[in-house]
Amino acid sequence: ITACSSWHVAWPIWPEPTWLAALDLDVQLEIGDLDGLPGDLRDISVRLQSEAGRARAPLRFMLAGARFEGEARGDVTAAPPRFDLSVVARDSPLGGIAEVLFGAPYIDGSFGVFELAVASEGVHPRELVSRLELTARLAGARLTYGNFEGGEPVRVTLDSLRLAQPRGRPLTASLAGSLLGRPLQGTFQAETLERIIREGRTRFTFDAKSGGVRASLSGLLAATSDTGGSDIDVRIAAARAAELAPWFGFDSKSPLPVKLAGKVQVRRSATSITGGSAAIGASALSFDFVSAVDGGRKAMRLSLVGERIEVAELQTLAPPGR
Repeated sequence: ITACSSWHVAWPIWPEPTWLAALDLDVQLEIGDLDGLPGDLRDISVRLQSEAGRARAPLRFMLAGARFEGEARGDVTAAPPRFDLSVVARDSPLGGIAEVLFGAPYIDGSFGVFELAVASEGVHPRELVSRLELTARLAGARLTYGNFEGGEPVRVTLDSLRLAQPRGRPLTASLAGSLLGRPLQGTFQAETLERIIREGRTRFTFDAKSGGVRASLSGLLAATSDTGGSDIDVRIAAARAAELAPWFGFDSKSPLPVKLAGKVQVRRSATSITGGSAAIGASALSFDFVSAVDGGRKAMRLSLVGERIEVAELQTLAPPGR
C-alpha cells in the first residue's frame, strides 16, 4: 500500500491473535500520515513477516518531529501468546514527544536518545494491559519548561531518565541531571499502568534533591474537571534561602533556613493552596491561596497569618538595593 495520505480504521471486535498461526506472509506497508491520532504521526514504514505463528515487523515512523526505528514481534504458538515492541529515536526535538507520551505541555528542547520497550502476553485487551511490562530511557536531554505566554521558562538537563514497570508492579522512575545549572536527582512512583489507564488517575510520590534543596510531592494525579483533579501535598526545605534565589528572588547570600509546605488542589476553574506554612529562619507564617476564574475574570485571594515575625532576619532575604 503506497501513497496513502490518510487511513482510518474501525475494528469494533477484538480478534483472536491465533489467526496469525495460519498465515505465511511478507507484506511491506508504507503510509504517508495517519489522521486522528495524538501527535503528528507520519512517514510510516512497516514490513510484516509471519511464518508458523511467529511474526516480526521492522518499522520506522516519524512522531512529533522525532524519527523512530524498531521492531514488533509476536509468537502465537506460545501459551499464552506473547508480543513485544522496541523502538529508539536519537538526536530529536523533545517538546512534541513530551506532550504525546507524558502529557507534559509547554516543553521545548532536544534529546540525545529515547528508547522504549513494551512486552505483554495474552489474548484479550484486558489480559494484555494487566500483564504489561515497560521500560523507557531518555538521555542527553536539554530542555526548558513553562514556555507559555507570560511564563518564565526554566532550564533543565536530564542526563538520565529511566522509567520501568515490571508486570503487576508499580510504575517507577529515576532521574539525574541539573535544574537551573545545579545538580538534580529524583525518584518517582505511581500505580500500575493498568490502573492508570482504567481509572485515569493515580496516587504518586516524587522526591527530588538539588544541592541543599529537598522537595517532596505526594498525592493524587488526575484529569482536571470542575469537581475533580489533582490533589498534591508539597514540602520544600532548603538549608539556605540563597539556594532558592532563582525561584523566589532571595538574596544569593542569605543563610536563613527555609521550610515550605501546603496542599495544592487543581480544578478546571481554580487552583488553590490550603494549609500552607512557611518557616524562614525564626519567622513562622501560615497561609491559604486561591486563584479562580469567575464570570470570565480571574480573581486571587490570599489569607496570611504571621505567627512570629523576625523583621531584621526577613530583611536579609532581599537582594541589596531592593
